[in-house]
Amino acid sequence: MKFLCDQMCSELGRWLRTAGYDTEIITTSFEDRKIFEKAVLEKRLLITRDKHFKEIDPEGKTVIFLIGESLDEWTEQLKEESVDWLFHPFSRCLQCNTPFEKITGPIDVPQDIPEDVTEFWSCPTCKQLFWLGSHTERMESQLESWQRGSFLSIGVGGDLMIGRLVNEYLNDRPPSYVWGDLHPVLRKMDCNLVNLETTLTHSEKLRPKVFNFKADPEKVAVLTEGPIHVVNLANNHILDFSEEGLLETLQTLDRAKILHVGAGKDLPHAKASCIIEKKGIKIGFLGCTDNEPSWKAKSSHPGTNYIEVGDLDSLRTSIAALRMQVDLLILSIHWGPNMRKKPPANFRIFAHEIIDLGVDILHGHSAHIFQGVEIYKKKLILYDTGDFVDDYAVDPILRNDRSFFFIVKAKKQKLISLRMIPVNVAECQVNISDENEPLDEMEKLCKELKTFPTRKKHELFLSLDS
Repeated sequence: MKFLCDQMCSELGRWLRTAGYDTEIITTSFEDRKIFEKAVLEKRLLITRDKHFKEIDPEGKTVIFLIGESLDEWTEQLKEESVDWLFHPFSRCLQCNTPFEKITGPIDVPQDIPEDVTEFWSCPTCKQLFWLGSHTERMESQLESWQRGSFLSIGVGGDLMIGRLVNEYLNDRPPSYVWGDLHPVLRKMDCNLVNLETTLTHSEKLRPKVFNFKADPEKVAVLTEGPIHVVNLANNHILDFSEEGLLETLQTLDRAKILHVGAGKDLPHAKASCIIEKKGIKIGFLGCTDNEPSWKAKSSHPGTNYIEVGDLDSLRTSIAALRMQVDLLILSIHWGPNMRKKPPANFRIFAHEIIDLGVDILHGHSAHIFQGVEIYKKKLILYDTGDFVDDYAVDPILRNDRSFFFIVKAKKQKLISLRMIPVNVAECQVNISDENEPLDEMEKLCKELKTFPTRKKHELFLSLDS
């Protein structure tokens, strides 16, 4: 298979060359028709982002029109559209670009080659050996390397409750148990953020309420194993075991080097931000809640960064001060009642106003079920990210055991895309879901917010760079 890439797709062209494909990248200006004729004459597939080529080749026999804005999106599209050639042997050597030849006679097979491999090719120049899939592995490895250098990957989850039955489960299971088959995804992120909906304490000073959550302090290993880099503590459970429980939680997180926002030993600490720098990009975090007004921190008393929905003045100073220090700003907010499927009008207005103040991503949680996602002025509003890990009873209608893991791709001062991986919580563990219902529901909720994700390989994707 041979390719012709226009200048807008030069990055993908270099990637295909690395994979061993015979790929020409156009570096000078030509008329669209001449480029198309060149591709037809040389029997190449023309890869482009120019919409005019769709008119020249409406049936797509020669032209592959790329959707999306980034290399990882394009390669995923190629896999979906042309999987028959992507995993076939490529035509040229990775080292010297010489066309290689199929081996027809007996061969001494190296020990590290899979047993099911029966067909081989060799390079007549440098004598390297190739087989089905050998280039694909190299290609995917190169792609991951480029992605790590090009983008920042921010993982966002909802409510993480590792107390109660989860705490008991972990007494005879490793800390990584709760992450299920999502764990490899978490480990690829540059930064992971969740709402920690439990205390990490030995305190027995229960607050009088229906549910009180705590985990043994050593269960902080769940967070470090994730890894979870930042947690929001502004919620309706962080003082379940009184101020003593909050203070021990803060100490436990500090010892584990896990950053936290939204609660503290006094009001200044509860309102304080934290900053992470990855790949030369500074990300700032703030946390707040409209739950439990009596838990609001005071000048010399522990508590949360409590706000009322609509009160911008309570956030204005903190956002302005942090905005000057960072490239990306995330506000994590625990707001609203349980089991509400859609944000009310006043929440949407408040979210827009928060973005207007300088926030790039609003990370909402509290409803225990996911809500729709909105793109506002190329910024991201996750109204509610649902439950992430817990031991909660499952509502058979609202299905609070279903949610998503949200992956934001970003560059410096710019959001690129959002990827939504459906997940399911069962037996105190989160796993990637293969159900269609969560995808259908999220698409429906997003559509009502005038957001239209595309479905790719049982995930949802949104571009923020168009």
